[in-house]
Amino acid sequence: MTTIEDKIKMFSKIVNDKIQEECEKEFQVFENEKEKILNEVLKKLEIKEKQALDEAFKRANFRANELLAKEKLEKQRALLSLKKQLFNELLEEVCERLKKYTEGEEYKEYLIYSIKASVDELEKGHYVVFMKSDDIEKYSKDIKENFDAFNGKNFEIREAEKEFIGGIIIEDKECRFRIDNSLNSRLQQLKPYIGEELMERLG
Repeated sequence: MTTIEDKIKMFSKIVNDKIQEECEKEFQVFENEKEKILNEVLKKLEIKEKQALDEAFKRANFRANELLAKEKLEKQRALLSLKKQLFNELLEEVCERLKKYTEGEEYKEYLIYSIKASVDELEKGHYVVFMKSDDIEKYSKDIKENFDAFNGKNFEIREAEKEFIGGIIIEDKECRFRIDNSLNSRLQQLKPYIGEELMERLG
């Protein structure tokens, strides 16, 4: 025979089982929700981490390109400076060779030829001839003979500036025109050629 105490125990067990079942269900729901929230948080973290890595990569790539461009520019400047230095050294060497050329016998022939070629272009009138002082002293007789050969053309010989290498420059008295058959002029004409040769050899 079932006593009241037995019924109370049975009822208590049923209630406890029900409470336990409900707790387990709620716990499972909580676990599922927790898992869902955790997955969402992890996914957001992954996205943020990827975005941070992408951003860091972009910054690093930009910085690397910036450094490469700067290094390239520095190399170009250094190369340009070297080419300019070599060009100036070549010009100085050519200038020195031209100065030595003016000390030889061949230069006298060039000088007389320059005088004749220049004077042939002139009409009758008065002209000023610029020459370096050494040439006036060394070749004054030859110069005078050649100028005297052109009747109706009067020439006044003047000393050229100190930087004058050789050859002649002729101007009319009114300074309306000039014939430049100087070695300085030849050197200026050679500059583009010297530059091209230098660039071609340096690559």
